[in-house]
Amino acid sequence: MKTPEQFLALLSGAWLLQNESSVYPNGTTLPRPDSVLGPNPTSYMSAILVPTLPAYRPLSLHYGRFENTTDAEWAVLGQRNLAYAAPFSLSVLPEADEDDGVVMHGPLMCNVPSYDGVYFERNFTVLGTGEEYGRWLRLALRGQEGVRVVLVWRKRE
Repeated sequence: MKTPEQFLALLSGAWLLQNESSVYPNGTTLPRPDSVLGPNPTSYMSAILVPTLPAYRPLSLHYGRFENTTDAEWAVLGQRNLAYAAPFSLSVLPEADEDDGVVMHGPLMCNVPSYDGVYFERNFTVLGTGEEYGRWLRLALRGQEGVRVVLVWRKRE
């Protein structure tokens, strides 16, 4: 059984989202965003989630140059992205459990004001066998409205 310090060492680094399964209780799903997760060994992390569908990424947008764009164009992107940073802590679950542990991050500093100061809790499992162990990470949570979300991340080398 790994210690929290060993898991912290495994989790530290940049992670790229490979797969997201967001399933509502009625079986419908959500589109997968591009995402980067960046926990570090000092127990701080950042996350950036942006849409991948072209309809949600107007090419006319350039940060800092707003004169030739509309608020409606920015709203399309703004409604579908999330960026936050926060301290985090983790605890290890018993070996018999399906997951390795629980990570709690917060209080958040977020681009969505209603998330400022809140905490996010995720079950985590470090995946991979042999040399691949520690290069894959599964995060699982129960979101708003009963949505079950499973995120699979690959460590960026």
